[in-house]
Amino acid sequence: MKKALPILRGLGVYLVFLLLPYGLLLTVQIFWPQAAEAALWFLGNFSSLITVLLLLALYKLSGRSVRESVGWKPGQVGKGGHIAAFALGICGNLAVSAVLNLLPASWVESYGEQSAQVFGSSMLMNFLTVAVLAPVCEEILFRGLIFRSFREVMPFGWAGVLSALLFGAAHVHPLWVCYAFGMGFCFSLMTERKGSLSAPLAAHAGFNLWSFAVVLVPYSRILTWVFYGGVLQLAFWGIVGLVGALFLWSRYFSKCSCGDCRP
Repeated sequence: MKKALPILRGLGVYLVFLLLPYGLLLTVQIFWPQAAEAALWFLGNFSSLITVLLLLALYKLSGRSVRESVGWKPGQVGKGGHIAAFALGICGNLAVSAVLNLLPASWVESYGEQSAQVFGSSMLMNFLTVAVLAPVCEEILFRGLIFRSFREVMPFGWAGVLSALLFGAAHVHPLWVCYAFGMGFCFSLMTERKGSLSAPLAAHAGFNLWSFAVVLVPYSRILTWVFYGGVLQLAFWGIVGLVGALFLWSRYFSKCSCGDCRP
């Protein structure tokens, strides 16, 4: 039974992440229907933050150290490690974006529509939600609470794959699910190798920041041509991203450096 508790805790965190926004919205619709539209906008942008704050408060009330629970140990990563992780995230985005843009249009049409829904009309709000809140909240939830809970009783392989599956499933669209699963596993491995949540958080921030930057690209014909002018540009930047990501991974994240890695 003791071995099952961390697994149930991790799954419980995931269920709260999925269901809390709907529960809050339903409550508003029942008791304050005139505010339903505003609540939908608010939860659409800040539901992850609300979930994280609630869960961390519950952890604190249960007597757990929040820093220990999520594995916040930036000193174990160092300045160079954080910069490398951030750059790795950007490189990963370049590679993923190239692959997505080279797929048949029929495969990515619905993906493009769903991705467009993530971005609103306000650049400031887009930056806040996509480049700041999403990396911070998702890493706390999936690598800080869920992966670490699974890791208490599972070998890394099982804990990494299971938490990555949950992370991928949360992104709904099949293409999003596929690369989110890969990202989730890599971020879990970074957590394992560095012993700190700050490494995958930096990588996730780099990945999402580039996604945000891509939104600005259409405003510049030069940048649009440089990055998306045709197959050659896409292939070039995809290769640059892949090679850069592999180099950074081999240089900074290929071995355990936290002194606490275990099978």
